[in-house]
Amino acid sequence: MAMKVLLKLMFACSLSGTCLIGMAAMGPDPWGMLGVVVSVVVVASTLLRQLDLAALLIARIVGVLACLALGLLLLAGTIGGSFHLAPSNQMIAVGLALVAFSGCALFAFRLPKP
Repeated sequence: MAMKVLLKLMFACSLSGTCLIGMAAMGPDPWGMLGVVVSVVVVASTLLRQLDLAALLIARIVGVLACLALGLLLLAGTIGGSFHLAPSNQMIAVGLALVAFSGCALFAFRLPKP
């Protein structure tokens, strides 16, 4: 139980941090704000058991999407013949890796019954 809470908090912190870094680099957008709202819901699910099912499903989906986004970001770094990412993109890549790890690690826990 404590491991699930720790993974949820790690997921929420890495997601909100990645969204805020992305919004700082590229300007505020609705998707970045949605990421911050999702992280607030996941943190609230540690206190409110009614949100646990929704938070786990959302975290799993976002974890898989972060895996795909990280792959696409790394693929975009190869454009031009050699691999290069700008420093802001490197920070976003590390954040996406943390989001993907913590979100996909929540697949190890059973979904609670509604």
